Amino acid sequence: STTDSAVIASVESGGDTKGLVDIMVDGNSYGTIPAGSSTVISLNPFKVYKVGIRPSQSEKEMLSFDSTEYEIALFPGNIVRKSWSARRIAIILGRVVDENGMPLRFQRIKGTREYTITEDDGFFQAELSGDEHLRIDSAKASCDLIIPTVSKDEYVIDVGELVCSSSNSGKDPSKSASAT
Repeated sequence: STTDSAVIASVESGGDTKGLVDIMVDGNSYGTIPAGSSTVISLNPFKVYKVGIRPSQSEKEMLSFDSTEYEIALFPGNIVRKSWSARRIAIILGRVVDENGMPLRFQRIKGTREYTITEDDGFFQAELSGDEHLRIDSAKASCDLIIPTVSKDEYVIDVGELVCSSSNSGKDPSKSASAT
């Protein structure tokens, strides 16, 4: 047979999405599967393939995905397993202020997917998948940022002002910054 070798492609989702991803072979879409599932890709042996994933063009959810592209050499009779991850994300917008209502300027927000810092006026934007623990910990302020649970239908959420007190230890939930 000319297709007696294969790649088993798995896309892990952490259970938060069934978003559609395209399985890419040498830059072309081989097929579409929901995150959290696997598929078998029958390919000819004696070749090297570049295999990866990308969110499907028809996908409506915003996804953060593993963009690793594997080079896979196939020989007769072998099966290679590869896995990627895809997670649902939402864009969170907000403003961090101190207990006097003054913006916390240029503060690093730890725990976000990407490097996030407040702007001159305290505003910030972050990509979240829902399980992050956000915290500001600097000489100016130290507090946990409590972000409301994101609905499956929401992709951009304005959390408003989050009040952060310099006396917050981060150990007492009653001293965490929350929306006002």
